[in-house]
Amino acid sequence: MPTPRLLLAALCVLGLLLPAARAMTFTATATSAWVENISRTSSARDAKDGDRHRLAATASWHRQLNRDWQATATTTAAWQTEPDFTALDTWQFGFDLTLMRKFGLGPLAPVLQANAGLHQADVRESGRSRTETTAGLTVAKRLTTTWRVAAGMDWTQHYAKLAPFDVRNHRAHGSLTWDFLPSWRVALGGSRQWGDITANATWPVWGRALAGVFGAAVRDYYNSEPWLTTSTYGPGWVAYRVDARTDIWWAELAPALGDHTALPLRYEHIEVRNRVGVRYVTEMWSLSVLHRF
Repeated sequence: MPTPRLLLAALCVLGLLLPAARAMTFTATATSAWVENISRTSSARDAKDGDRHRLAATASWHRQLNRDWQATATTTAAWQTEPDFTALDTWQFGFDLTLMRKFGLGPLAPVLQANAGLHQADVRESGRSRTETTAGLTVAKRLTTTWRVAAGMDWTQHYAKLAPFDVRNHRAHGSLTWDFLPSWRVALGGSRQWGDITANATWPVWGRALAGVFGAAVRDYYNSEPWLTTSTYGPGWVAYRVDARTDIWWAELAPALGDHTALPLRYEHIEVRNRVGVRYVTEMWSLSVLHRF
């Protein structure tokens, strides 16, 4: 359940926004994904594949501060499961605040967004449970009536119960969107992230790494990072934290099913390279149903 501090922060900001809120929207999203190397392991022979499902509901309150500024407060509740690895079943509750500044009039005016968030994730494997803080800046501009670009930076901090899951990182991201038909949208994007990740390994691979079989640099670095045996993905599996660079490329096709419903189909390629050159590659295909009430 959400922590008391999370609830207090959400209630304080909502208390400021609600008296003058001009609009309120509700959104429900259901996503199913197939993930190759869902276990995020560097050994292709040991990598586990599996499906992932997520249900989320959000409520947003909007307040027009003046002609150029708008504030939005959003609360989210979500549930995520990986049926083959139920220790990762997660309930998530959170609150986000976004300030938007529009520079000029009309649909082609550029927009600057600043956002901050506070979330609580409760995982069945309790050591992975965490409080998350986020912050970000995004600049977006519609080039024409059908083309739109966006770019930004964001920061994330996880305050987890156990050290291998206590990660922090920041990333730069960009996207290009094309509304090529009234009810069809294509989007492409990518990001580069710097900072901590949690990876996983079977004990035979991890034991050889600690013993120096893969070289002194790998041995020394892995012995300096926190790790523990979790058996999340099988008997004797290990979770560990490393500093890494993560590159993500994605493409999405999103047809609209009426005025309030969309059906995004998305592909993501995720490549992680840690400080000593070890690579982790994950690919994901997902289909979502998004409905705005």
